[in-house]
Amino acid sequence: MRVLSVDLGTANTVAVLSDHGVVDLDGGPTMPSSVYLDEDGTLRVGREAERRSRQDPSRYEANPKRHIDKATIKLGE
Repeated sequence: MRVLSVDLGTANTVAVLSDHGVVDLDGGPTMPSSVYLDEDGTLRVGREAERRSRQDPSRYEANPKRHIDKATIKLGE
């Protein structure tokens, strides 16, 4: 049986697969935990979210884990 463990950190996320080790995420062993919501409803994560944050910072959250106790996070309008 393969087990996937994910550590959602405040700033970065890492994943480990039991028989493989650290999983390549977004081009490296860790990826930013950030999220970005496109106008069409597509949710972007990691480095792509950071890149898109320049287009509309109101649709971006760099540290979504800080809001884990909330039912929703407002991204954009």
